[in-house]
Amino acid sequence: PVLLRGHRVVIAGDEHQMPPTSFFQGAEDAEEVPDEDRETRELLEGESLLVLARSRVPHIGLRWHYRCLFEELIAFSNHAMYQGNLSTIPATRSAAAPAQINWVQVEGATYLEGVNKVEAERVVNLIASLMTDRPTESIGVVTFNIQQRQAILDAIDHRCETDPAFDANYRSALARERMDER
Repeated sequence: PVLLRGHRVVIAGDEHQMPPTSFFQGAEDAEEVPDEDRETRELLEGESLLVLARSRVPHIGLRWHYRCLFEELIAFSNHAMYQGNLSTIPATRSAAAPAQINWVQVEGATYLEGVNKVEAERVVNLIASLMTDRPTESIGVVTFNIQQRQAILDAIDHRCETDPAFDANYRSALARERMDER
């Protein structure tokens, strides 16, 4: 009923993925259905809304695949089921392209009222290391709350006051003309 009320409908899904299962439904006795009721019954017993809509509305196929860690894993499916139409995002984890997001265990870190000062100091140490080792690359720092953001900014300010080399590298990075290079 909700589809009948809408002026526009978007049904998203991928018929090549695992369909809904009827594993937990009880078995029914097969009964003969008159031909005039067959279409109605098929509509009511359709495997999914996606399958029902496939033959009744315009279709735009999947074009991007981004979930594989290794691109070669989707290659077979791409050609067998998607006629080679999928564009894949190249894997970013390899010997040539190491992972850009890493888990760093911070010993002695404590979280109190939205702030983890030990972690903030570790973040600043990492920033210092990256600015020295990779001076041309930009650095992004993401926090889960405003309090931790402020703790990191305070730790950066403190480091700038006490470490002239860090201060020079940090000011140089902030002075870059393009915002996304800072």
